[in-house]
Amino acid sequence: MLSLRRGFTLAELLVAVLLLDVGVLTLVGASTVAVRRQADARRDTEARRTAANRLERLMAAPCVAVTGDSTTSAGFSEHWWVRRDRARSEIGDSLEWSVRGARHRIVMRTAGECLP
Repeated sequence: MLSLRRGFTLAELLVAVLLLDVGVLTLVGASTVAVRRQADARRDTEARRTAANRLERLMAAPCVAVTGDSTTSAGFSEHWWVRRDRARSEIGDSLEWSVRGARHRIVMRTAGECLP
């Protein structure tokens, strides 16, 4: 006699659950990497904003040769300078920080004329 069975066998269900688990674990791994990269991008943006703010403050100050170092509350090590050459000045700022053991560094520079 021929019987019609409905449903799945235990082996088919185990394979389906295994495939579902692999898919879910892949999504979790990908989201972890995405969160890490987003945090790195946020930190990089914060460093660039800090350097740009320092350059703006130095450009608004009198045109004298100065240097300085500081550690910001966000954990950046900052070194900034103004070099004067006759009627021109070079203004720069460099920031360094560590993320998961890797050192990162940005340097921003600008030049302009000194006003009398």
